[in-house]
Amino acid sequence: MRFTSPDPDSIVRVLGLMDPSRAKGVVRDPIHGFIPFTHLEYRLMQHPFLRRLHDVKQLGLSYLVFPGASHTRFSHSVGTMHVAGLIAERVLFLSRDANLCASLFESCDKGPKNFMNIARLTGLLHDIGHPPLSHQLEISLSHIMEISGWARSLDSEPISRDLAERIVREASKSGLGGGGRKLHEEYTRAFLTVLAGDTGILDREESSLVGSVKCALFPEEGFECPLEELGLRTTALRVLHSIISHDIVDADRLDYLERDGEMTGVVYGKVDTARLIQALHVSGEGEISVHPRGLSALEDIFDARYKMYKNVYHHHKVLAINIALTKAVEAIFEEWGELAPRQLLSAVEDPSQLYNAEKMAEIIRDGVILYSDTDIMSLLNNAATSGSPRSRRWAKSLLTRRDLLPITLLKRPDVLLAEIKRKIGGSGGNEFLSVDRVNSALSALKSEEFRKHLIEIIYRALRRAGHVDVSEGIILDFQDIKIFDVKKIKTFEPMLSIYLDSLARVSSVRLLYAYIYSHDEETHKILYRSRDALRKIFLEEAKRRIHELEI
Repeated sequence: MRFTSPDPDSIVRVLGLMDPSRAKGVVRDPIHGFIPFTHLEYRLMQHPFLRRLHDVKQLGLSYLVFPGASHTRFSHSVGTMHVAGLIAERVLFLSRDANLCASLFESCDKGPKNFMNIARLTGLLHDIGHPPLSHQLEISLSHIMEISGWARSLDSEPISRDLAERIVREASKSGLGGGGRKLHEEYTRAFLTVLAGDTGILDREESSLVGSVKCALFPEEGFECPLEELGLRTTALRVLHSIISHDIVDADRLDYLERDGEMTGVVYGKVDTARLIQALHVSGEGEISVHPRGLSALEDIFDARYKMYKNVYHHHKVLAINIALTKAVEAIFEEWGELAPRQLLSAVEDPSQLYNAEKMAEIIRDGVILYSDTDIMSLLNNAATSGSPRSRRWAKSLLTRRDLLPITLLKRPDVLLAEIKRKIGGSGGNEFLSVDRVNSALSALKSEEFRKHLIEIIYRALRRAGHVDVSEGIILDFQDIKIFDVKKIKTFEPMLSIYLDSLARVSSVRLLYAYIYSHDEETHKILYRSRDALRKIFLEEAKRRIHELEI
């Protein structure tokens, strides 16, 4: 095919594609203002896969900690669509250069319009596979799937061998369990396959556009994509993937950081998005980078990411809710037939079927259930009133009894980090940036040896306080979190600021939280009444352990 230079007027027409006066409609968004959408985007918003996102909270049950955090995956998806369109506009502006245009498009007349459409559709559809309560339930379901691998050979907690075998069998049908795939990504693959084949709402060209979203989100999977038909080259597909999923700068992150910050009421999510987008550069190989003039905006996004993860997503009480939700789901799974509401039970007879992405796609498409937060909250309400003592105990902790949540023994990881810093380098500062040494010290604190030592001391302390009947059933749990991997910043090394380099290293230091709880409600109440003394014991023993280490 003979390549021709782009027509400047055609580029202008593409950049004006989302002029509100030419769109199907406009929504008003609290973050981005007016967001126009096309006829195709509007029809997709009416599909069950997207309608369900109106009832899937972006931050799950985090509204129990941050009351304003009741925004949904739908609002985030629309916002990501908008930001993806802005980044795509920047790419198309850069593609006025004939060499870049030739790298991206088979045709500079047809390709740019389809590029813009796919970029926006990818933003709109990138999260359609999220389960109810978003990442929080996904964490619970993934944990149960992981423990199923070894629970099949045991007649022990937390789930029965029979259920574990069923979960492993269903998960394997979707390629889960062994390949490191995330559950919401597997759902997304299945949902997009069904959506692209829905001739009831899509014509042939629209089906090609929606099908290309799967290629953009999962380029490593080798899905067939009609690139030539759409006027695109594989380089354009690489750019489309980076627009949504990039190590540091992408439409997904640019939306959720600011949206989550605004809705939780914190001040950490602010980023100069416009400046950052204007500083983006695209190479002939399809690599997106940031020009040095956007360095301050890049520092903002990295700073926002670090502070949002530390103070919101990994808030100690949010992590306690994550633990409680996992324990509640484990118990509910064992009592599924008794606790699942009738409509949910008619669609999902066995909880292991939640791991079959293709089955879930079918029942949601057919409108049997939407598989949204309402379904999970119904399960929790039934468990709180009609479940076994164990399922009642954990369901109540999420619905009505905050004192039944896991008790945080260490609320602020910085306390231990300061102690490790003193151990490593006295009053010096440079040693603190030795990420491996700090993380090694934190790993020693969550060792099985130290865990057993702490539990023994806690039992003795409770007996001295008169709780002689508490002889077992206490669980000490560590949440070990790394916000960022310093190696991922290498993409920006040529223009790296000292500030960004330091922040990348600090972000690679693990955050360690400690929790204590019991499956038995009465035992847990004793722990809750003793929480101040238990926190003091933990901190004293943790500091002693740090100073015994050779680091």
